[in-house]
Amino acid sequence: MKRIHILLLAILISAGVAHGQTTEPQSVASLTDPSSLRDLLDDPAVTTKILEKVLGNSGEGWRLLKGLQLTPVMLSPADGKAVLGLKYELKQALNNVNLSPSDGSATRGLSYAFDASGTLVPKEEDNPENLLDTSLSYHFFDSRGGVLEKLGGERFNEISKMLADIEDEAVLDQVWRKVQGEILGKLSTQRVVDVSAHASLESGQSGEQHQTLFGGQLALDIKPWNPNSAFARANVFDHPFALIRMLTGYDDSFQPRGSTFPTFLVALDRVNPGADHPRAAAGDTSSFSRVRFEASMRTPIAAAGDTRYFVDLNYRWYNELGASQSVRRAHLQANRYYTAAITTSKGAFASYAHGRLPFGVENDSTYQLGWHFNFD
Repeated sequence: MKRIHILLLAILISAGVAHGQTTEPQSVASLTDPSSLRDLLDDPAVTTKILEKVLGNSGEGWRLLKGLQLTPVMLSPADGKAVLGLKYELKQALNNVNLSPSDGSATRGLSYAFDASGTLVPKEEDNPENLLDTSLSYHFFDSRGGVLEKLGGERFNEISKMLADIEDEAVLDQVWRKVQGEILGKLSTQRVVDVSAHASLESGQSGEQHQTLFGGQLALDIKPWNPNSAFARANVFDHPFALIRMLTGYDDSFQPRGSTFPTFLVALDRVNPGADHPRAAAGDTSSFSRVRFEASMRTPIAAAGDTRYFVDLNYRWYNELGASQSVRRAHLQANRYYTAAITTSKGAFASYAHGRLPFGVENDSTYQLGWHFNFD
């Protein structure tokens, strides 16, 4: 089965899919979803997703659910009782306008996007992640790089013949690693810039605590795909995990990956808080400006059979600009929240989160166990 994945992936490289030349333009969010090239290379058990990219999606009845991820989860706050919950995340591109130049030097376009995410539990007071975020945004995105050169027909035939003659799974896995390295060597550094304007509603589970906001944001995603490039070796964020991969046998040597370089986002929002906002208890119900920063990354660490193991990291920082003395005295001007998770290619995950989200007044720590279900 693995040889099928490798051949399909080679077809994608030859066709220029790694450069983003799919049937529709992609935003930063879609370039970093589970069907991205990053995961195709690190988790070859995705034949269905590859075929969807090559042949197009079928089943129009699934269109409204496409991009939906549901996660039944057990949440266990460090200072409270465990509770069952349901996490949801929906990302949908509502309309795309392709502005890519005819010479193929870039993938560029405009896109409307609808995003919704949050965690639901039976009782709101037991929810350690009591923030529902719903937004509509309009994006301009530009992607450059990706394919340095195509995989030639002669080399493609050599790989096909070599894989067809291998029956031993252990040997096949070793050959897969070598072929993967060769494919990565055909890729240049990819740079994706996404500029957007958005209007959002942030609320607690019941909706009593809420705030509306509008603003703009800039997202930057740089992926030096070739592991032999100086940029990839300088990815210090991946150094600890490169050591783990070497110790677990996932990689033969210490090899930081440029493909795991974090994605960064910075936003400037104008926020209109509701009457039940924690700031109201501090004596300030006025609108305010807020800077939001987010960084996230995913990197592989081990494999067992067909199952791949990854580490997912996310850090969020919210900071009110020019906060009043009453807000500062209540320590509500800034929120920090980070999560670290070990996930598998089968959907299971375990995570730890610490900090506070908007509407939170104290830092909390939460442990989670769950399973992702994707409607792709």
